[in-house]
Amino acid sequence: MSIDIATVNNDATYTSSANIPALETALADAKIKLTSAQNALTTVQSKQAAAQSVYDQAAARHADAQAAYSKAVIVQQTAVNAKSYADNALATAETTLTKAETTLAAAQKVLEESQQDLTVKQAKLNAARAAQSAAEKNLATAQTKQTEADTAVTDAKAQRDKDQAALQAAKNKLTSAKQAVTYAEANLYRLNHSQDVLAAAKDAQAKAEAALATAQTAVDQAEKTLSIRQADLTTAQDVTTKAEVALAAANANLADAQAHLEASKQALKIAQVAESLAENVSRQQHRLDSEAKAKVDGYRIVGGRVVDYGGKPVAGWTVINGQMVDMYGNVIARVATKASVKKTSFNNDVSVDSRMTRLHGTASLPQAGEQRTSGLSVFGLVVVAILGMFGYSQRKRRV
Repeated sequence: MSIDIATVNNDATYTSSANIPALETALADAKIKLTSAQNALTTVQSKQAAAQSVYDQAAARHADAQAAYSKAVIVQQTAVNAKSYADNALATAETTLTKAETTLAAAQKVLEESQQDLTVKQAKLNAARAAQSAAEKNLATAQTKQTEADTAVTDAKAQRDKDQAALQAAKNKLTSAKQAVTYAEANLYRLNHSQDVLAAAKDAQAKAEAALATAQTAVDQAEKTLSIRQADLTTAQDVTTKAEVALAAANANLADAQAHLEASKQALKIAQVAESLAENVSRQQHRLDSEAKAKVDGYRIVGGRVVDYGGKPVAGWTVINGQMVDMYGNVIARVATKASVKKTSFNNDVSVDSRMTRLHGTASLPQAGEQRTSGLSVFGLVVVAILGMFGYSQRKRRV
């Protein structure tokens, strides 16, 4: 990405925060180019150091090969001197052997001449034997020296072969060292020409640094503008914070209102349950009262109507499906007639007492006062239970 210097130098262009991303992009590009130039410089320096190391190693191998070659020449000269010494010793041994053989021939001649005169011959024989013994010793010595000379010649030849092999190896090392020097010199030549690449990298680095400085100036100006915008943003954030606090308070009030609403719903539900229970208790109380009144007044069904002992219709009572129904809609068991009560017949008519026994599991109905007291007691227990439920709900909401 390229940066127009005229655009960068125009302060009005960068007073808007909308140009900050472009400036940051230009700065990032400049930094990338600077990093690339530095990496190129580092790479060239590394290659130069590697080439110098290869050259130093090749020079060291060349020096080692030269030293090995000199040592091999010295060893070869030593082997040549040893061979020469061995050749001289062999020649001396051969000369000594020739002299011994000449001495032996002379002794043999003396022995032959001494045979003519025993005394003379004996003396000559002894001298000849002495000369022969000396000659044999000389011969043995000469043979020993010849053996030593042969061994020295063999050792010298073996050493010469070793020296020649070492010399050839030294020549090979010298050739390899020369090739390494040639390769190192070629690398050094390329390395010397890499200075042009290094100079180009440095020039690119200088340009990148100049572009970086220009972009940095633009970024500084943009940062000043951004500071102003940041102050405005801080003010706006303060307003937002206050609004958030107000919103939190409103949410808290809403939560409290919802809790109260939930408590109200629970209270309404409890009230509805209490009302239903109260209705059931009231209905039960009315049924008990109606059953007691029907028993006392002898309510019965006559001609499809409910009448008392005197045959007078009972107001508010009706007959449904052959059963008495009081004014509250409770089905009341039939009351036995006086005759049936006197007979206490269990086969034809069933008395109110027996029916009430089946319905309530008691032998007789309570009196009117007792019924009302029992009904009030049941109602009181229901109310206490409802109030207890309401109090538990309130305590649960506060927790």
